[in-house]
Amino acid sequence: MQGYKAGETAAERASGQRGLEADESSLRGALSVLEGFLGNQGGVRVAEATRELETISDEALGMMRSEQSLRAGIDRYERLERRLQTLSLAGKSMRYNRELMAALSLRNLLTCSKLAAKMAMERKESRGLHLREDYPYIDNAEWQVRQLAQLTDGTDRIWKKEPVVTRIPARKAEKVDYETFILEEDLGMKNMEEQ
Repeated sequence: MQGYKAGETAAERASGQRGLEADESSLRGALSVLEGFLGNQGGVRVAEATRELETISDEALGMMRSEQSLRAGIDRYERLERRLQTLSLAGKSMRYNRELMAALSLRNLLTCSKLAAKMAMERKESRGLHLREDYPYIDNAEWQVRQLAQLTDGTDRIWKKEPVVTRIPARKAEKVDYETFILEEDLGMKNMEEQ
């Protein structure tokens, strides 16, 4: 249902927008990436890099996180990012090249994973499925915010944004033990309890 609503909202917003022309430098950058993947010889292969990305993500962005695991993950993501500059493909055609599509997808997934780890390291609390061993509490005074990220000219930018409060009020600005919150808080599950 959420995906459907997101699609509706995106379509509604897009209908009122006019198309923008891509700037020349963006086109040159995209073409350079494609030419690099197609021209490289003897570098890391897509399947190998994909397995490495999965391993890093399992270790850095798993259920339990810490400053140490996140920092190690970010370092490994950045090393993999450098290795992707030599990524080489078996097929060199632009037509129906699934390996090229997988390489582009891998590159984007690596960018998102690295940003997710950086955002998780910055968020010094536990909340939802973000569980920090070194910060085992919910910090509603500091972290009752949305985190946003943007990659601009190869530089990661992360910032906080206060949410717009509508129907559900903001929580009291205090630190709450995560385990106590999960065990004692009414999370809208009363209707799921046995009668």
